[in-house]
Amino acid sequence: MKISLAGLEHERGATRSFDFRKAAPKLFTSGGEEVKATAPLEVSGTITNTGSCFHVRGRISAKLELVCARCLERFSLEIEVPLAENYVKSHAQKAEEDWRTFYGDEIVLDEAVEEELNLNLPLRGLCGDNCQGLCPICGVNRNLEKCNCREERIDPRLAVLSQLMEQAPGGGGKDGST
Repeated sequence: MKISLAGLEHERGATRSFDFRKAAPKLFTSGGEEVKATAPLEVSGTITNTGSCFHVRGRISAKLELVCARCLERFSLEIEVPLAENYVKSHAQKAEEDWRTFYGDEIVLDEAVEEELNLNLPLRGLCGDNCQGLCPICGVNRNLEKCNCREERIDPRLAVLSQLMEQAPGGGGKDGST
C-alpha cells in the first residue's frame, strides 16, 4: 500500500484521501498461532502535509478467523483499528522518536498496518463471553453437549489433607482410635 506524495510535497496543509483493499499480512496471536483472514483488508484515510511531516490518519478493517481459547472452535472476528502515523523523509534534519521514515516520493503503509493489526488482536480470542469451553475430564465441548463428569476442585494447599482422609478410615489416630 503506497501513497504517492506528488502534489503534496511542497504545499503545507495539502491533503489527499486514500483507499486500499488487499490481502491481509500474516498475523499471529500472542500464542504464536497464525490468524486467517477471511476477506481482503480495507485501509482508508487521509494524508496531510503538516510542514514538518506527513500525517496519516485512517481506519483499518479486517475480517479474521481465530480459534477460541476455551472451546478450540473456529470463530469469525471483525476488527476496526485506527491508524495514525507521522512520516518524515529519511534525510530530514530531525525526526521525532515515534515518527516513521520514508524514502523517495512514496509512503509505504504495509509495516504500520501490520503492526496496528497485531497490536489490536485479542490476547485470548473467545467465540463468546459465555463460552463454557472444554470439560477438563472428558474433553467434550460444553457449548454443544452436557457431560456428567464431576469436577472436584481441591485447593492445592489442602490436597495433603484429602490424602490423609482417604488413608485413615477410623478417626485419625495411629491405630484408628480417636
